[in-house]
Amino acid sequence: MPDVVITLNRSDIGAAIDEALDAIALEPLVAGKRVAIKPNETWASEEDKAGITQPDTLRAVLRNVKRFGPRELIVTGGSGAAETDDVFRVSGLMDVVQEIGATFVDHNRPPFMSVDLAYAPGRDVKGPQRAIMVN
Repeated sequence: MPDVVITLNRSDIGAAIDEALDAIALEPLVAGKRVAIKPNETWASEEDKAGITQPDTLRAVLRNVKRFGPRELIVTGGSGAAETDDVFRVSGLMDVVQEIGATFVDHNRPPFMSVDLAYAPGRDVKGPQRAIMVN
């Protein structure tokens, strides 16, 4: 499958993300499933929030995914250079998680457990979506 890159130059990030994600058949990947969204949240401070996923971007992605009825919507992170919950709070990402009603999971905090996946995307997802990674 060829790689697909979609670039849009828009002043409304929500509309741009909706248009970009409409190019991917998300419903079979999302409907009735536990879905995790992983923003970039390596480090941020009150003075510098430029190097992370912005709240309006996370909000647009979560709203788009949520319309397909996931069983559970999780926003997950594990900051490499700060405390994850601090980065989410300072940046406004935690406000978005709460506004959308998603669950927040910090990879850097226990409990840690192994989870067996009940499916394999390469085997169980039909069509070109099996090889899609949205970042």
